[in-house]
Amino acid sequence: MGGTQSTAAKGNGYHILRVQENSPAHTAGIEPFFDYIVGINGIQLNIDSPFFQEQLSQYIGKEAILLIYSTKEQEFREVKLIPNRDWTSNPQDGLIGCSIRYCSYESINEHVWHILDLAPDSPAEMAGLVPLTDYVIGTPHATLRSETDFYDLIEEYLGKSLRLYVYNADYDVCREVIIVPNREWGGEGSLGCGVGYG
Repeated sequence: MGGTQSTAAKGNGYHILRVQENSPAHTAGIEPFFDYIVGINGIQLNIDSPFFQEQLSQYIGKEAILLIYSTKEQEFREVKLIPNRDWTSNPQDGLIGCSIRYCSYESINEHVWHILDLAPDSPAEMAGLVPLTDYVIGTPHATLRSETDFYDLIEEYLGKSLRLYVYNADYDVCREVIIVPNREWGGEGSLGCGVGYG
């Protein structure tokens, strides 16, 4: 177990950004934001290449075995699913129904922003953020690798819709939140909430 965790801390994989309802990935229990696909059918996915998509295409209608690393549990597990096109009418949804991006999961759990408090009628309150139990863990717009990346992103999206991936500790669920940062809402800051890093 200790050996697994030390290799896990330095790995790369396909980060699960979103899982479609009723898709093969959803049925298999793949969790967005925390799960990374690091292998398929016993082969490690050490580089970003067409290999993963090719494997899925070869296994249409047949059981494929994915090796998943969970940054929440900090352990590996095997997941069986059957890639297919029957679960959706939209070909854009893919064979397993999840959005992925190849990246490192080293130190991923350190890059979180804790929502500490909310001002009434602020952009944060309007977006439905919950103080103390909500954590911003990512965004589809960029990879957040440092504390300043989040604040730079907010500046970049002033007056525009910013999509954030938010984890709630009370309910142990992730959701997508859309917030419009602006300085004209009537209070301090462009979000109207206290944010702690880490």
